[in-house]
Amino acid sequence: MAKMRSDTTFPLSGVDLAGALTKAWTEGWMDEFSDDHFLIKVIEGRLEKHQGFYQFAANDVPIYKINAENFQENFCINFSQKVACLIDFFGEKSIKSFFTDQLSAGKENYDEAHFFRALSEISVLCFWRGRSKSGKYEPKTNGMKNPEARFYCNNGIVADIEVKTPGFRDFDGIQEIVLPLVLLDNKGRDEFALFCSSHNLNGIMPRVGKLKDFLNSAAEKFETVDHCNHMNFLYINWTFSEVLESGFEEAFSLLAHPINGILTHKDIGLSLGVNEEVYEKITAVIVYTESLSGLMFSDFRWVWTRGSDGMPHFGIVGMHNDEALLEATGMNPYGEQLTPIMLYLAKDIMHYDKLIQIIGNHLLKSKEKE
Repeated sequence: MAKMRSDTTFPLSGVDLAGALTKAWTEGWMDEFSDDHFLIKVIEGRLEKHQGFYQFAANDVPIYKINAENFQENFCINFSQKVACLIDFFGEKSIKSFFTDQLSAGKENYDEAHFFRALSEISVLCFWRGRSKSGKYEPKTNGMKNPEARFYCNNGIVADIEVKTPGFRDFDGIQEIVLPLVLLDNKGRDEFALFCSSHNLNGIMPRVGKLKDFLNSAAEKFETVDHCNHMNFLYINWTFSEVLESGFEEAFSLLAHPINGILTHKDIGLSLGVNEEVYEKITAVIVYTESLSGLMFSDFRWVWTRGSDGMPHFGIVGMHNDEALLEATGMNPYGEQLTPIMLYLAKDIMHYDKLIQIIGNHLLKSKEKE
């Protein structure tokens, strides 16, 4: 009979000062993890590649010289410290359950995308833990559904947090794609797709369906709140799209574009299947892309680092009480961020103007101002 991991010596016991990973290993929290699991590989020092590597690297600000040799041990040290903080904050029972049920990512049927969804949750919750006096993990707020966590913040507000991560297809290298970042009418979608296929361009339609599902799911979990003393925040990690730098701009533009963003124009959102309660319950939506440094340090605050465009790697769309969002989240709604209408990542730029023309002529229009 094969030994369980908990029957073996933890490989990093000498460097795990926080002790949370040592505890998880020795007490059997990771006994059912697959040998191919990201966390098992980094603990054992045999990680060679992982999902989203190119996106993490492209979003990184090279303050630290991260390489294959130093990433693994540093990830474990920082990750253990974050888990220890969550155990102290939410209680061991909740975090053990999170380890065995979510972080295990399918156990023997390991799905790395599921692991990174759980990792996103840890990153965001640790950020809020640093701004709060106490909290509840998976509070029973709305029948059988519940957000990730509730925080009783240092500034007196109560914040309920939900975290979502799309399951994009992983890839190697730079992808040549053409992607509208706004909504098109039916004729425009057909024209855009036909032009791309006729000119050997990899045209992709914006993934508004994922956003709709995330918004509706979050609204089902959140309570109705006053958005002053009690706020509801939805975080969406858009790191894993084909867009290597500032990939969150796709989601941000679809949500907040002044012409047809699904949150800035309620009639458009409702027509696409966004539920009415989304506009009533959610205080703000934050979309972001993570960096390699953010991954290694398990620290959400790296999304504030500036990219090559001089902007941070996040966008926040306020739906209620905008003036209080900066203090509550540390994020400035909209700021100076643009909402572009197309991403063009093709070597041949001769078709750019024609595609812009198609998009400009076929923007889905709101009826609110008609």
